[in-house]
Amino acid sequence: PALAQPTMRAVIAATAAAGIGALLYLRRRYGSNFLSELLPKSLIPTSNPRLVVLFSGKRKSGKDYITDRLLEMLGPKRAAIGRLSGPLKKAYADEHGLDYAQLLSDGPYKEQYRADMIVWGERRRNEDPGFFARLVVKEANTPILIISDARRKTDMDFFTKRFRTLTVRVSASTATREGRGFKFTKGVDDAESECGLDQYRHDRTLDNDGDARALQEALETLAADICLRAGLGPATPRYVLVTGGNKGIGFAICEKILKEHPDCTVLLGARDEARGRAAVDAPSAGDR
Repeated sequence: PALAQPTMRAVIAATAAAGIGALLYLRRRYGSNFLSELLPKSLIPTSNPRLVVLFSGKRKSGKDYITDRLLEMLGPKRAAIGRLSGPLKKAYADEHGLDYAQLLSDGPYKEQYRADMIVWGERRRNEDPGFFARLVVKEANTPILIISDARRKTDMDFFTKRFRTLTVRVSASTATREGRGFKFTKGVDDAESECGLDQYRHDRTLDNDGDARALQEALETLAADICLRAGLGPATPRYVLVTGGNKGIGFAICEKILKEHPDCTVLLGARDEARGRAAVDAPSAGDR
């Protein structure tokens, strides 16, 4: 009897430690919504969207490029891109008499209004944090909804509390972003719209720092994971075999396919392995 109480405490402590360890493992393996991964498929939502994939990242990190590539892999019948900035820019354009199409572009027209639009958008969000998110969800008609521009914790909270989600952070070095035209702008790059999710714990991180081959592999893995979480069959990768692809017309065909169809993986065929490898590593072939 004298030993019973300490022994019981030890058992309880060991059980608690094991439970915490299991929860941490599942959190790392499946992300913040790991409990939903353990549900049978019969309990996966059948109404759209079944899964919301939330992307965030710094300006010029390549969020739009990444999500466009992902959409090509998943296909328009399975997925659609929703931009929280879309309804924001539409409402801002209507209220200020501006060109909505130009505000959606990535050119100088949008940049001259960016700072004021951020202030205006913050005011609207403070009044109703879910205002713009509800407008995007209302238009969703595919099993997978890709949010390409999550910027604030309130954005994450809106979706994670209502849907099965996967959160993805797109990363790129400052030098890479500067090479894409990034230049620090006070009032923009130090605002919540750019910094609000810097410390947020995302389920995945996607490196978009210039290694095209690694990015393609990461996107293929991500697409397969997304389909699994949404209760769909695997995304079908596209492979193209080009015989005699190490020189001349064959090599030009390889480059053209990669340029115009970034969702494809090109298999370069050559009679000689050394020449084939040399073609793949040629500067004109880029990182692909």
